[in-house]
Amino acid sequence: MSAYTPNDPRSLLLVFGLAAVCFLAGYALPRLHSVVLARSLAWSIAAAGVFAVDKVTTAEPAGFRMVAIVVVLFTAMKGVVHVEDSADGSRPLQPLEWATFALGWPGMQPDIFRKERRLVSPDERFRDETRRILRHGLVCAGAGSICLYTAHRLSSRSELSAALLALVGLSLVLHFGIFDVVTWYWRSRGVPCRPPFRQPLRSTSLAEFWGRRWNVPYVEMIATVLYRPLAGTTSRPIARFTSFAVSGLLHELAISLPVRAGWGGPLLYFALQGFFVLAEERSPAWKRAPAPVRRVVTLLLVTLPAPLLFHLPFVKGVIEPIVGWIPSGSTTPP
Repeated sequence: MSAYTPNDPRSLLLVFGLAAVCFLAGYALPRLHSVVLARSLAWSIAAAGVFAVDKVTTAEPAGFRMVAIVVVLFTAMKGVVHVEDSADGSRPLQPLEWATFALGWPGMQPDIFRKERRLVSPDERFRDETRRILRHGLVCAGAGSICLYTAHRLSSRSELSAALLALVGLSLVLHFGIFDVVTWYWRSRGVPCRPPFRQPLRSTSLAEFWGRRWNVPYVEMIATVLYRPLAGTTSRPIARFTSFAVSGLLHELAISLPVRAGWGGPLLYFALQGFFVLAEERSPAWKRAPAPVRRVVTLLLVTLPAPLLFHLPFVKGVIEPIVGWIPSGSTTPP
């Protein structure tokens, strides 16, 4: 997988260094006396971190660049939500609490890692749900691995079909497999967390899909740093649409920036999703439609515009190399 191997080993060290700066800043900033200063620094570090990692990995292949950008941005946004959480009156996380939240959990709720929130004696319902989460994660990881193997076998016949299957396999392994196993681990230690991805195929509306089932950590982050502050000063529709637009911009950083192509696709995708959410909320006919119909339409509205989000340059530069379709050295963006 040459697309994920740095050409210069020093790039890897520099990326780790940038992530470490974001990690240390995320711990320290909530302890500043000025909330305004803490917020300004947190967002400045996030922006500077993305700028710096892009420059550091300029000559690196697309897959490595994507991982580097996501790691630095994710670590920086942990600091942003930590600042916001402390600004609401909560105490800043202690060193071990911060390390487990920032490095060991994909979610964006610092509060669940505070010692006083841990469940000393979970009830039987909590333990049963924890076991179900583990079983679900293992099954999904296995199914995703089968999808990836099948995609590799299909690649010689149809690269596009193989890439689509690989995307499904990667999501099953990571989002529904590894993340569920991580959830099981923390729940078994008394942390009151829930899976980040919560049966999205059951969604009967886009609001439900994006707000309560798909990538809940991302929803937590956007709600904390953008939606709730905006909803308090503007209307809820404006706050909601702006949240989708910002999601599009962040996905541009994670998807278009690594391959330096496909610009505008992720932003347009999330702008459309925001428009669809507002439209369904205002539609009496939608609310009267049977649940199975709403479920099918919801999934179609999510998947049909997906080529805007996962555009061809991203698929070629980041997805295909995972199963070895692109010859070595051909994945570096121009």
